[in-house]
Amino acid sequence: MEKEKDIFDHIKPRKIEVPDTAYFKQLTEKVVEENRVKVVPFYRKPIAWVGAAAAVVAIVLLSNLFTNDPVVDSNPLLALNECSKAEISAYIEDNLHAFDSDLLEEYVPEDSLEIDLILIEEASSTQHEEPTISLDEIDKQDILDYFDEYEIDPYELDDEDIFI
Repeated sequence: MEKEKDIFDHIKPRKIEVPDTAYFKQLTEKVVEENRVKVVPFYRKPIAWVGAAAAVVAIVLLSNLFTNDPVVDSNPLLALNECSKAEISAYIEDNLHAFDSDLLEEYVPEDSLEIDLILIEEASSTQHEEPTISLDEIDKQDILDYFDEYEIDPYELDDEDIFI
């Protein structure tokens, strides 16, 4: 019997070159390196810094909102509690002319108002008495000395300047 002819009988097998293991190792490192995702730590992201700053601001505002600070109180009369009565009395005596009698009426009880106003008016009138100088007491030499001290030439004075 005759042997059947096969097409594969005429084809000679070729030897296939297979790369070595170093090639595959290098290929995997190259592919991994190309597809590697860069991981940025959370603390280096701008959103983390903005969030942290907003949290700090919120904490400061909330802590100031819930604290009772006695210095913030807007009543100036409470500050007088820190002053002694001697200091207050000395201030009143020194600046009695600067007080407004209408303003004092608001803080003084009505029953003592008349007596206190009389005392205030008497004290302010005695403090503001200006000394009266008569022209008879002024010497001509004193006037000339005054002109020399302030370098005023009496011949350059206008009629309007004489009464100043």
